[in-house]
Amino acid sequence: MRSWIARHPISFMALYTVFYLTAFHWLEVNITVPAIWVHCQLDDVIPFCKYAIVPYFAWFAWIPFTLFYLLRHGERSDFWRVCLCLFAGMTIALSCYVLLPTGLALRPYRVYGSDIFARLVRMLYAVDSSKNVCPSIHVLNTVTLMIGYRRSRCFDEPGRRWMRPAANVLGMAIILSTMLLKQHSCIDVVLGAALAFALDAAASSLERSGELYALDVAPGETVELMFTCSRSPQTWLMTSAFASRAFRFRTMTQLIALTAFVTMGMVLLALYHYKHLPELGYFLLYLVIMSVWALMVFFFPAIRNRLLQRILRSFFSLTVLASALLAAGLLGVKLPRSGRGLLALAAGCVVFFALSMSSYPPLRVGMLVAGMCLCLYYLMAAVNADYEGAALMLLPGAVTTGFRVWALMPGLDSVLFVESVPFYLLRCARLYDLPFAIGCMVFVCRRFALLFDRTEQLARELDARVAERTKELTAETEARKSMMLNIFHDLRSPLFAVSGGLETLESAPETLPALLPALRQRIEFLRRLTEDLFLAAKLEQKQILLNEDRAALNEEAAAVCAACRSEADQKGVELHVSADTPLPVWGDSVRLQQIIQNLVTNAIHYTPAGGSIHVDCRAEDETACVSVQDTGCGIAPEDQSAVFDRYFHTTADKKHDSTGLGLTIAQELAHLHHGEITLQSEVGKGSIFTLRLPLLTD
Repeated sequence: MRSWIARHPISFMALYTVFYLTAFHWLEVNITVPAIWVHCQLDDVIPFCKYAIVPYFAWFAWIPFTLFYLLRHGERSDFWRVCLCLFAGMTIALSCYVLLPTGLALRPYRVYGSDIFARLVRMLYAVDSSKNVCPSIHVLNTVTLMIGYRRSRCFDEPGRRWMRPAANVLGMAIILSTMLLKQHSCIDVVLGAALAFALDAAASSLERSGELYALDVAPGETVELMFTCSRSPQTWLMTSAFASRAFRFRTMTQLIALTAFVTMGMVLLALYHYKHLPELGYFLLYLVIMSVWALMVFFFPAIRNRLLQRILRSFFSLTVLASALLAAGLLGVKLPRSGRGLLALAAGCVVFFALSMSSYPPLRVGMLVAGMCLCLYYLMAAVNADYEGAALMLLPGAVTTGFRVWALMPGLDSVLFVESVPFYLLRCARLYDLPFAIGCMVFVCRRFALLFDRTEQLARELDARVAERTKELTAETEARKSMMLNIFHDLRSPLFAVSGGLETLESAPETLPALLPALRQRIEFLRRLTEDLFLAAKLEQKQILLNEDRAALNEEAAAVCAACRSEADQKGVELHVSADTPLPVWGDSVRLQQIIQNLVTNAIHYTPAGGSIHVDCRAEDETACVSVQDTGCGIAPEDQSAVFDRYFHTTADKKHDSTGLGLTIAQELAHLHHGEITLQSEVGKGSIFTLRLPLLTD
């Protein structure tokens, strides 16, 4: 692998470019809502400058120019150092964007101007969203290139010395352009620069680790050497001082791994106590295996017993199985539940375990690599299926798989990391699974965070519904109180009128002929009011039973109009009926007449003398319609939505003996017949009430 990369550096850069662009495009498409909005007070002080687009775009050309220039004129070590810092930093930045999505809200509302600079800024804003900003990749790569110009010895030549200050000037201009264009916050810039310096320090540490292999011994000098041999063709020679430092480093990394596994296990125990999810059980099993493995490695660093060596080796196989089981559990892969399915799964695990413990190295390596590939398959399938949060496990899982392959295949570590003692010690510390475990932990914590957010949202919705329902009940209570007061008023007025008439008769019996019509009218109003109240109460308690049968709605309307004609004539209102169209319906004949009577009586009450009422029976599609049109005062638009409410009174009701329940009763009876009453009204012109019922077609 390393030899191919060394021979094809351009192809290597092209492959990473494809990877970076693909990953960045995935982030832009899938991460739409940032978790953190980056902002500081200094950002508000920095002005917007459209001319900064020039150095900002120069960054895209400066990177390939520098890499190709170092490849052609510089030392190969300088080229690979810059590539390592660039590509590692960009990968770390992408990982930060996945784990903690960030966004920016600093861009101006509109970029004014028609010049080339304004058009370029608008183009930049259109193709590059204000997400995934911290740390700034622009600043990271710029600082890395500036460090590369400072460290590379090829720029020490007289003809190239000017390139260092030019690179510094261009780099500072690019960094300033990210803030002047409002592409990045000052926080993004600082963190991007800090990451660049940290990666440069790490690269320097790796370079210095190779110096440990240089053993300078003077003639006749005696030194103490310690050999560490493995099955790979590598042999390390270390002085006792370095050996002590190396083992301290190994012990520290082992403690870090053990502490991480135990800490995550305690957190998972708390989460499992809160909610018993199967995937949490898989995670706990995985962490138990990893913790026991880390403990054995920590307390028994050099095992000579072959049985114990096999037991220790078996934990590697167990962790592979646990990783696949964990990935399947977290991503919702359906595991077999039947007896045969579980038996087949257990048999497959036993066969896998036996083959992975084989003494034949290719077979053992092949089985372990197959298990890790299965784990990666679950993760990639989940990402392809757009499984929420699966990307949080894919990248750490790939890193863990790479470390395991590195550990399994003899000599592969020397190909990737020549003379790198720290990486060898990390391998000995058994830190392979730590990235995957951390990724799974982030996935689980994110799931619980979303669960808690959903719980809080449901609680807020419940509170809102309770408040809304409480408001409705309060309004209903107030309406009932108002209705009782109105009923009391309507009962008291005719009772006082009857009582006053009787007192008048006692003192002057000769006034009986004059008082009798008024007394009869008041008593009739009291009768209608009590009947309406009784019927409304039965409707509210759903105690009305319909004697349903086939009925002719047009005939019922004609009968009602015939009964109400005397009342209309007495008031001087013309009542016209058009009931020739047969309207067969299914319902209670008595209740149907009551609906139409309430509509006609209501029209008579609100139509002045000399007016007219038209009752029209017709069929519309599969609906039987009876319209009652009057030339009365009409209903105001603000009152039309409430005319069917219980005991609703308009301003005109004060002039008539209205109970306020007739339209309510008619509408509720219509609903019992699977129909409804609609209203069309205009003030000063009249109203049209239309009864609509399902029409029988057989």
